Amino acid sequence: MRTLVTLASTSDLEELGPLMLSSGLEMFVLGNGSNLLVADGEHDVLGVHLVGEFEQLRTREEGEWWW
Repeated sequence: MRTLVTLASTSDLEELGPLMLSSGLEMFVLGNGSNLLVADGEHDVLGVHLVGEFEQLRTREEGEWWW
């Protein structure tokens, strides 16, 4: 992993989001990092570790309704 960023709040995301996007690196969301297998060596990805406000984050497909 080239870089690891931990986000705990929406204010973290507002502050770091533009920098993360401008890095040009593919982003990989790690969750809490348990049960994670990674090949040896350096990888050109930006790891995103979500904690705090994001622990209950849910994803949806584009066009899906959100309740």
